[in-house]
Amino acid sequence: MTVTANNNETGRRWQLERFGYNSKADLPEIWRQLRSDFTAPHGRAELSELVGAGLAEAQRYCSHRAKLDGLMDRCDAIHLQILRKGPEPVLVETYAVARDAYEDAVERFGELRRAVQAAFDRGA
Repeated sequence: MTVTANNNETGRRWQLERFGYNSKADLPEIWRQLRSDFTAPHGRAELSELVGAGLAEAQRYCSHRAKLDGLMDRCDAIHLQILRKGPEPVLVETYAVARDAYEDAVERFGELRRAVQAAFDRGA
């Protein structure tokens, strides 16, 4: 079988898009995708309606989500190279490093989500 498309990654992104995910979104759109994780009134507010520490933390959170997209894209590209060329040691190691960076960023994303909630809880 010739690898002409990255079905695994394409399928994963299609599943995410079914729930409103858009990897090309700007910060206000990313916030719209993520805000339902937070209680009202913040969970219904537009990014431009937030103020103070709540706004600053929400912007950091959304910016980091955009960074995650780039890291996922990097993993996908390397994975596709492995599918096309086979599990060459350099490619496998490159993928492992990229995947570790992605997993670390996912953990940081959770930390940033908690920071947003803490800012909202403080009344920001």
